[in-house]
Amino acid sequence: MSDADFHSEQRVDVNELSGLVYHPHLRPYTAALAALFDLSSTIQSKFPKGVPTPSQLLHGFSETLVGKESALDSVARAFSLPPIHVDQVAEAICVAADAKSVDVKGKYGVREMRDLIT
Repeated sequence: MSDADFHSEQRVDVNELSGLVYHPHLRPYTAALAALFDLSSTIQSKFPKGVPTPSQLLHGFSETLVGKESALDSVARAFSLPPIHVDQVAEAICVAADAKSVDVKGKYGVREMRDLIT
C-alpha cells in the first residue's frame, strides 16, 4: 500500500487523534481532568451549527495571535474531544488486532475507538 493510499483511507482528521487517556487509580489527578474534558466535549457537541464553540474560538485566537499551531490549539482539542480510559484503548487495540476484524484499517481517534468497542 502506497503512502497516498494509506492517507486516502484515513478515517479521521489528524487533529481528532489526540486526547486525554486517563486512569483514575494509577493517576488519580487525571480523573478530575477527564470529567472536565468530558463535560466540555459533550456541551460543545450540542452547539447548533454556525455557533462558534469555545474550542473554535481558541483555534481562532491561536491562528490570529500566533499564525501557526500553538499550545492554544492543544487546549482547544482537549476541550473538544472526550477523554478515553486506558482500558478502553487497550480493548480497541485487541479488537483491531483480532483476525476477524478485517474492516479495521487506518488511524482511529477517540470517538472511533469508542465506536469500535461498543
